Amino acid sequence: MTTLEKLEQKLEKAQQEASERYGALVKAVADGKQVAEAEATLGAAGKDLADLKRDVAERQQRSQWQAKLAAMPELEQQAADLKAKIAEADRKLEAADKRHSETVGPLSWQVEQLGRELASASAARQNLLRSCPETLREEFARAEAKARRLVRLQGAIGTELATLKQQRTEAAIEAKYNVAGAKERLERIDVFLGQAKERQEETKRKLEANKQERQRLAEQMINA
Repeated sequence: MTTLEKLEQKLEKAQQEASERYGALVKAVADGKQVAEAEATLGAAGKDLADLKRDVAERQQRSQWQAKLAAMPELEQQAADLKAKIAEADRKLEAADKRHSETVGPLSWQVEQLGRELASASAARQNLLRSCPETLREEFARAEAKARRLVRLQGAIGTELATLKQQRTEAAIEAKYNVAGAKERLERIDVFLGQAKERQEETKRKLEANKQERQRLAEQMINA
């Protein structure tokens, strides 16, 4: 081997060693480890700080990809386990749906039959009400008109009570601060409230009596 060949071999070995030390430097920096003689390593490898930053970033990116790849088997197993649970739940749901259909199907048919019979009975009731003696129909119409009047009266009393309650709240505040005439106004409002509540209760009793009267008349109209 000539002197030049020996020199060439030595240089190649030195370059390879410098490259290996640079690779170790990149790995150490990427892993967050402390490094020594970084400048000498960079110089021997013919690299500068920009090269180091680029190679460290690439190394860190590859490490992230490698970690994700390493996690694949576990993730695939987790996914398979979940899919198996979903499949089992689907089988149970399918069986439950079948049982539900087998149970509900006949019942639904019976409900439909009963619905038709109820509709027929309701139509028969209306026919009986329409075809009963005229005197009973007129009496029933008067009872229904009275019920409508009582319902309107009940609504008016409710509005009156709401207004009086608001006025009482305002008067109570004024009385608390000794506003002139507030106490007397509060007493008058309490009287009005009491009267309105009595009318409300009386209207409720009349409505209930009217309801019973209409039911009685309807029975008479059906059985006439």
